[in-house]
Amino acid sequence: EKEKKKLEELKSLLSDGEKSPFRKNLHKEISLSEQIKKIAEEREYLFLHFPDGYVFKMEQSFLKRIRAETDFFIKQLEIAIRENKPL
Repeated sequence: EKEKKKLEELKSLLSDGEKSPFRKNLHKEISLSEQIKKIAEEREYLFLHFPDGYVFKMEQSFLKRIRAETDFFIKQLEIAIRENKPL
């Protein structure tokens, strides 16, 4: 459940940017880029299978691919939670 919430946060940050509800009251403490990097770098499974995924990058094309991956993993986590299966 905790992982699903982090993926939803990352999805929102990548989709909505500064308008994301997860940016509320954080814009002075941490930049959007830093917030995205902090969440995404800890979740290598989102990008390790990319041809250039041996290291996290803040490039737009890389972030767009990560954004696309979040939908798949959120859905998988929802199924696992619903069926009460360990990951």
